[in-house]
Amino acid sequence: MEYLASGMRQEDILADFPDLRVEHLQAVLSYAADREKRLSDLTTA
Repeated sequence: MEYLASGMRQEDILADFPDLRVEHLQAVLSYAADREKRLSDLTTA
């Protein structure tokens, strides 16, 4: 997440970490979105 947040492109991340695949980055983004939603739900409840 830190790499993406700093503006690094997915292609660059994948080049730097050859064991990663696009699906891994998508899973990270999905996890972060779900976590944000859960945290938001807790603060508005």
